[in-house]
Amino acid sequence: MKTASLYSRLENWALWCKSPGRPQGHCRSIEYRYKAEGAWDVKYTPPAIDHFDAIDIEAAITSPEFCPILRGLLVAEFIYRANPFATAKRLRFHPRDYQAKRTLALMELAERL
Repeated sequence: MKTASLYSRLENWALWCKSPGRPQGHCRSIEYRYKAEGAWDVKYTPPAIDHFDAIDIEAAITSPEFCPILRGLLVAEFIYRANPFATAKRLRFHPRDYQAKRTLALMELAERL
């Protein structure tokens, strides 16, 4: 997965962060795990996760040199799938600067990998 695009590597990292085998820093809610009666009949194959690539990205993002605002932007976009306007407001920058900050975050991450 080393030759994959940065976007697909970040998607893999987000799946790894949300996977149940990864130790979490807090208690996860069971609220959204409800499945309707017919849901158990469908065979679902979860996507394969490249754990080593995800660990590389995690190390790059959590390094102390990585800007906290850009780190928060990547986490909000890829893990939480947050609204760009809400993300900009929470990270305290103007919403019109979202694309510029996103590009800067992706460039800085690509530089560290």
